[in-house]
Amino acid sequence: MIPLTFQVGATAVRVAGTGPDGSPRVLELAPGAPAPPGARRVGPGGIPAAVAAAGHRGGEVVVVDVGHRRAEVALVRDGAVVARRAGPGGAALDAVVARLLRARCPEWADRAGRVARRARESLSLLPETVVEVPGSPHRVRLGSVEVRHALREHWGELVGAVSELAAPARPVLLIGGGARDPQLAELLDAAGLPDVTVAPRPDAAALLGAQAPLPPPVAPRTRWLPAVPHRTGRWRAGLGAAVAAVALLGLHVLGGTLAPAPAPVGDDVLAQYGYRLQIPPGWAHTGGLPERRRSLLTPLGAPEGSDLVVVEATPLGYDSAAEPERAAAELRAVFDEAVAAGAPLAGYVPATGFGGRTVTAYTERRTATDVRWYVLLDGFTQLSVGCRHTPAGAGGVLDACEQVVATLDG
Repeated sequence: MIPLTFQVGATAVRVAGTGPDGSPRVLELAPGAPAPPGARRVGPGGIPAAVAAAGHRGGEVVVVDVGHRRAEVALVRDGAVVARRAGPGGAALDAVVARLLRARCPEWADRAGRVARRARESLSLLPETVVEVPGSPHRVRLGSVEVRHALREHWGELVGAVSELAAPARPVLLIGGGARDPQLAELLDAAGLPDVTVAPRPDAAALLGAQAPLPPPVAPRTRWLPAVPHRTGRWRAGLGAAVAAVALLGLHVLGGTLAPAPAPVGDDVLAQYGYRLQIPPGWAHTGGLPERRRSLLTPLGAPEGSDLVVVEATPLGYDSAAEPERAAAELRAVFDEAVAAGAPLAGYVPATGFGGRTVTAYTERRTATDVRWYVLLDGFTQLSVGCRHTPAGAGGVLDACEQVVATLDG
């Protein structure tokens, strides 16, 4: 029997156990709640959070735990912390956003801090948000570009600490509630760190890691095919609105090595997760999933419909420009294996023109919609563009998809 584990956070006490089906479950209790009898603590006084999140991995990994009070950077080697660094946590970032809100509405004074965290988290996935303080008639509109610029110095301190421990090429694992902000992963990419991963549930990654060993690292050929969002019921953009997705078999999607795209220009430029693109006219960035470096674009007139464009960035683990033959051979072999296993994939073209680029393309056949995939390589990164459309929306989606592929730049 796996014992319970618990972790004391700034806003809740989290307890992890095992559900009826044997899978780990996490329960949040009110701050100050007593720990269950016999539970092991993760964090101060117990199992180091970095060691728990790293699981039973061998070798070295740099774990970045972005908590509310501070961020802790730990170099874990064979299950032990051998070096530490620190940086600002979520509270310092919220203070920056609170200052922006007070500058716009001095009347809010100290009350701006109450909504700063929610505004910052919303802007990690949305281009702008409208902030309200309970009891005040005023509303403040904040844009993601403005907030990201204001936070850059604070994130920069943390990036420096991570870079120091991660050099020359150690893998980096991001955990903690602050890891849900895509700007951190993007800045680490920009700093030249080749292997940065956001834990699937970063706020509970240490607890879940303490419950059971993490799966061993996968070989490049067994990476997952980027999954197109599948909506059920009302879909809402924003923090926590990670769109449900279906894993479609272990297909490592690769594409032809490409010449750089023209740099996107204009006001509707989306820049996050280490890539940039021009948002097509009539479309909007309406969500995403930081742990998969996913951005979701939907038509302004139908943001909750089945027509959409999704972009994902996936680390490859090797330089595709230096090993193009390896990339081509892996793609063909794994694609054929997936089709033989029953995957609804067809129309594989190793090199074709789309959006003025040379891409690898194929189609995923679904009952009501088709998904056309266009894959580009940028050094150590795979950029995958999935374009899902209904029969009625095919023309608009493919036009938008072509513009995204044409301007996508890693």
